[in-house]
Formats: sequence, structure tokens, C-alpha cells
Amino acid sequence: KTMRDLYDRSSRRPLCLPKVWIIDDLLESEIRRCSSFDDYEGLLHSTPILRICPFLVSYKRRLKLFERIVTTNRIQIQGENNPNPFAMDSGLKPGIPVRIMRGRVLEDGLATMNKLGRDMRKRIVVHYLNEAGATEAGVDVGGLFKEFWTDLCAIAFDPNYALFRVTEGAAGNCMYPNPASGAAHGVTHVTLFEFLGRILGKALYEGITIHPQLAHFFSVPYEEIIIIFICFPI
Repeated sequence: KTMRDLYDRSSRRPLCLPKVWIIDDLLESEIRRCSSFDDYEGLLHSTPILRICPFLVSYKRRLKLFERIVTTNRIQIQGENNPNPFAMDSGLKPGIPVRIMRGRVLEDGLATMNKLGRDMRKRIVVHYLNEAGATEAGVDVGGLFKEFWTDLCAIAFDPNYALFRVTEGAAGNCMYPNPASGAAHGVTHVTLFEFLGRILGKALYEGITIHPQLAHFFSVPYEEIIIIFICFPI
């Protein structure tokens, strides 16, 4: 804990050069020995350093580990898209259909996805409904979920919606939770934050670019998010 506190302090006001914190070749051989998700999961559980002091491992190595964990777990759960357009089997496992009404993106997403738990890692098949209640044309191989994520961000991260505020000064335009969100949304504001956290983890899991930039004092390292999302989903 002392080392973690020192690192956090150095992140705000450097106590030394950043490279001093990195141990060369740390976990390199262990990562090379992994070939499946079970191997990577075992590495996560057997190596406390990734949970306690991840900053001792170089950023490139953590990024490599992050990508391999996500990819192997996603293929294991969702299947893999068959590149052969003439194949009878697409290679993808059946997904969970989610119906989203235009104009009710946040409400319908909350109602259908917030209680999926471990099933959130499965393929989410989004169907948009128009104002008449008819399903819009479109095939979701990831594109419609990306559209859902974009539409959701436009609503939830809008400062006027009162869930988030924007930093000012030199580090401006970064988002952080609005301390007064409870006054705007009542007791449901906690549920809304919970839902956005799950959708944020899902976007990282699917390799979708996260557009809202979170303030440094609020955000946590992506590897911590994905470890919680994969190993301890609620």
C-alpha cells in the first residue's frame, strides 16, 4: 500500500523519472507461456502484482496482456466470425437480442441490459425500433451496438443531463461524476452510474473506442476495469 500511495503521489507531482517505477522484463516470460484464456486468467489470479502494483509492469506489456485477455475471453464466449462468406456456419454463437426505441436509448438500455450480469459478456444483438414500434433494417455484427454506445454517450455524458460535470482550466473537457446528480435524478442516479459502468466495461470488452475522456482523478486503469468485468461480473 505504501508503494501504491507513493506512485499515486508521484503521478500528480513527480518524485522521480517514470522509468524508475518499471521493472524490466517483469511478467514477460509468464505472458509468453499463456495461449488460452484459462492461462491468462490463471496468471491474473496467481500474480498479485497486477492488482496491487500494476505500474511496475511496462505499459506496452500491460496493453499486450489486456488485449490477449479480452480477445481470448471474447472468442471463448461469443465465438469467432468466420471470414469465409460462403460458409454455412458464421462461427458466432447466438447473441442476446435487445430492443431499443429511438428516443428512449438510456431508458430501454437500462431496462434490458443492467441485470444481465455475466451474460453481458455475450454478444449483444441490438435492434432499433422506430417511432411506430417497427424494427429498423440492419444487421448487428457489432455496428448497431457501437451506434447504441454512441447514442448513449451523447445523452449520459452531456453535462446538461446532470450525471457528469466537465473539468475546467488546463485539463478541461474531462468528465467526472456530478456530486449533485442525486438532486437531478433522485435515488435512480446510483443505478444510472452502475449501468454506465457496466456499459463502459462492455465497450472495452468489444474493443470500442471510449469517446468521453474521464478526469484523471476519477478514472481507474483500464486493466483494473477489465479484470473486474471478466473475473468478477455482477
